[in-house]
Amino acid sequence: MYTAITSDPITAETVLRRVGDDGDGAVCVFLGVVRDH
Repeated sequence: MYTAITSDPITAETVLRRVGDDGDGAVCVFLGVVRDH
């Protein structure tokens, strides 16, 4: 699992390099803004 709180953009490629593996069947990535409404 990789999480980050940052004002800088997070790209899918950055996340996949950190968590992806050649043996993985799939990797799910959520990129977005979570707001407390």
